Amino acid sequence: MAEIKLRYYQKDAADAFEKYLMENETGNGVIDFPTGAGKSYLLAELTRRFAGNYNARILIVSHTQFIVKQDFDSTSRLWPEGKPLFGINSAGLGRRDYKHKVLFCGIQSVYKDAALIGKVNFLIIDEAHKVNMQTSVQYKGFIEGLLAIKPVMRVCGLSASPFRMNSGLIYGPSSSLLFDHLVYRANMKELIAQGYLAKPITPEVSKENWIKTEGVKIKTTGTQDFDEEELEKRVVVSSLIKSQVSEVLRNSGNMFSIAAFAVNIHHAEKVAEEFRVQGENSVAVIHSKVKKKLSMELVDKYKKRELRTLVSVNMIVEGFDAPNIEIIMDAKPTCSQGRYVQMYGRGGRLCPEIGKTTFTIFDYAGNVGRHGPIDIVEPEKEEEERKAIRSPGKQCEQCGRRVNPKMKICPYCGWLFPIFISKAEENTNAKAGNISIISEPRWFNVDNLHCAKSRDNLSIVAHYYCVGGEKFTKKIAFDEEGDRWLRNHLGDDLPFDIHNFFNGGYRSKLKKPRRIFVDEAGSASEIKNYEF
Repeated sequence: MAEIKLRYYQKDAADAFEKYLMENETGNGVIDFPTGAGKSYLLAELTRRFAGNYNARILIVSHTQFIVKQDFDSTSRLWPEGKPLFGINSAGLGRRDYKHKVLFCGIQSVYKDAALIGKVNFLIIDEAHKVNMQTSVQYKGFIEGLLAIKPVMRVCGLSASPFRMNSGLIYGPSSSLLFDHLVYRANMKELIAQGYLAKPITPEVSKENWIKTEGVKIKTTGTQDFDEEELEKRVVVSSLIKSQVSEVLRNSGNMFSIAAFAVNIHHAEKVAEEFRVQGENSVAVIHSKVKKKLSMELVDKYKKRELRTLVSVNMIVEGFDAPNIEIIMDAKPTCSQGRYVQMYGRGGRLCPEIGKTTFTIFDYAGNVGRHGPIDIVEPEKEEEERKAIRSPGKQCEQCGRRVNPKMKICPYCGWLFPIFISKAEENTNAKAGNISIISEPRWFNVDNLHCAKSRDNLSIVAHYYCVGGEKFTKKIAFDEEGDRWLRNHLGDDLPFDIHNFFNGGYRSKLKKPRRIFVDEAGSASEIKNYEF
């Protein structure tokens, strides 16, 4: 059986999930893959392995017909030998297959049809953050129906943002969650550095073009996002739209494909109209009122670069595979971390045909400052999140824009907040314009150092508590790397093992570093250097 040519991390993810299934008789897992990292290759490989090697019956389910079609087309292309096994069940695509060995399904079409589909060994859910076993009536009923037929069915979730507002991570020990474990996470920053993803750039935009959200009501039900009616009053302003569109076109240079995110249909139509007024006639709008067939035709034209600009309302946020996107015009403020990550991820795919290695984001919505670097966005606890989305944040003293209270550097102008970084560092490192929204390693002043034993009693776990309230952890084994850490913190008088370290008074002899140099990556933050 022909193998699919995979990048190393795609193979690692497939290997990790296969190992997870083999070593655990029960349990469902999530694979966290940044947008643009080649999820279609991973999906095709999982399908090939389990349908081909293990003779399993597989369902690939997603929430839009766009994603169903993309998943079917890409898997057919990458694993052509398997195509005779494939079927589609999507009313929007005009097919209602039920008995194929591999079925690509839209949840809206099949959620009542578990009995017609029958036994399934392996369920793959694309955009798995859409599944909420408490409130997602369609997914909940469908999955429970499949499990009633075959209780040992296993589930794999694929997502670039495996969390939801109000309920946090989509995996964990809670009985209310479908997924038990995070099986594999691809690191966005590493993939950009290795040339597998396009680098996002956020140039400084004119202050007059900022969308002001102070005072806009937050909905207390549903997704707890900005109230659309109130937000519309802030964005549907002719002079504002004219100036935003003018700035995008004026600074587009040789870049061609533009993806614009709008608040609602009225706003989207106004933005598209302004593009036309300014001479950009190759523009289209897609939203829920546009017929599905026409939407798909417009998307196909956009991907072929027959359309330059696509203005969208909630239609190309997730599962939209268009490597040609070179410019994102963000005019949709959102409190949703997941939506923010998904929107900006649309530009992350490389496009060798046009030489694309970066993409540019015109952030008029203030979402970068609101949520922080996209590679380290993590869900807040519910109470913290509720406070955060209502908070006006803190104001940058250099450019005046408000940002998330946790931000240590202004993503719009590069100003360093002095509460975390010294004035000397600010003068050395501050920069304006072309700020990457990928997190950068930086120094943190250390307030306290505490060491404890690891759970297996084989390593030291050092906790560094920093002046700004941050906490970073380093695990130290008794090996060559651990020896360097011990010498940095103790000098030449070293313990001979972990028991000697804790029982021989070495903790009291530790030198606390003045500051540490940290590469933040969510829960996987890495301490790179120490200054004593």
